[in-house]
Amino acid sequence: MACAWRDSRSRVAKAGLIIALITFLLGLANSILAVYLAVWLSSPGFKGGTAGMALLYPPLIWVFLQVPFTVVALVTLVVPGPSTEAVAIIKRFGFCLSGIGFFGPVVIFAIAIGVLVL
Repeated sequence: MACAWRDSRSRVAKAGLIIALITFLLGLANSILAVYLAVWLSSPGFKGGTAGMALLYPPLIWVFLQVPFTVVALVTLVVPGPSTEAVAIIKRFGFCLSGIGFFGPVVIFAIAIGVLVL
C-alpha cells in the first residue's frame, strides 16, 4: 500500500483513500461507543430515567456523519483518472475501508442491542 501511495500521481484517488480512512476510523469509534453504552446500560445500578436515550447516539452518528463521509469517499474513488496499477490498488483499498467503516457499525450495533435485550 505504501508503494502504491508513493507511486500514484492521482491526488483524487489519494483524497478518496484519506476520506475512506476517516470513514473507517469513525465507524470503529462508533462501534466502540455502541458496545460501551450497551455494557454501561446493562451494568447494575440506577442510571436515571433517560439513560437509554444514550443508545440513540450511535445511529445518529451513523446517519449524520458516516453516511455523508462514505458518499464523499465513494464519489472521489469513482472519479476517473490515470489508470495505473497504483491508482487501482489505492481505489480498491479505499472501497474496502469504506465498506467496513460503513457496514461494520451496523452489525456491531445490532449485536450490542441483541446482548442488551437478552
